[in-house]
Amino acid sequence: MIKAILFDADGVMLKKQGVWFSLRYAKERGVPPEKIEAFFKGAFRDVQTGRGDLLQELAPHLKGWKWDGTIEEFVRAWQEGDTVVDQEMVELVRRLRGNGIRCYLATDQDSYRARYISETLGFGVLFDDCFFSYEIGHRKCEKEFFEIILRRLDLPAEKVAYWDDDQENVTIALSLGIQARFFTGIKELEKEL
Repeated sequence: MIKAILFDADGVMLKKQGVWFSLRYAKERGVPPEKIEAFFKGAFRDVQTGRGDLLQELAPHLKGWKWDGTIEEFVRAWQEGDTVVDQEMVELVRRLRGNGIRCYLATDQDSYRARYISETLGFGVLFDDCFFSYEIGHRKCEKEFFEIILRRLDLPAEKVAYWDDDQENVTIALSLGIQARFFTGIKELEKEL
C-alpha cells in the first residue's frame, strides 16, 4: 500500500502556459531563443542544485536579453509568467492528505522560485513537505535526488508513488523501485489511485 506520494511542480501541480517563459520572452523581445536557452542549459543547472545564486548568474545576461528593468522585476515576471496553479490538483492533494496519505512536492527549482512556490503559492502548507533540487543538491534526472528523499521519508521505495510529466524523471524513479507514473492529467492519476 502506498504511504506517500511525490508530485512534480511544473506540468503537474502548475499548469503549463503553452511554451516556457524563456521562449515566450525571446519571441516578445526579439532575442534569439538560443541566447536564452544557453543560460537555462548551462549556469541555471548549477543554480537548481544550489551551486550558484540565480541573481548573480542572471545579472550578466539581462542586458543582452533586452531587459530594461531590475533583476528582481525580471525574476518576478518569470515566476508569475510560468505559474498557474492547477486547483483540481490542489483539491486532490487535500483529499489525499485528509485520508492519511502523505503528499510531497518533488521538483527542480532554484532557491528563489522554491520560496515563491512554498510561500506565495502556499505549497509549503498544502504539502507535508517540499523537496527542492537546490536543497537536495541533485536534480530529478539523477538517482541521488530520489535516494535522498527516500531516506528522509524513511519509507521503502515500493511504498512511494510519484507523478511527473517528464518521462526521464519517471524512469529514474522507477529504477529505484518507486511507483512512478507519467502524468497525463488528473483523471488518469485518479484512476491509478
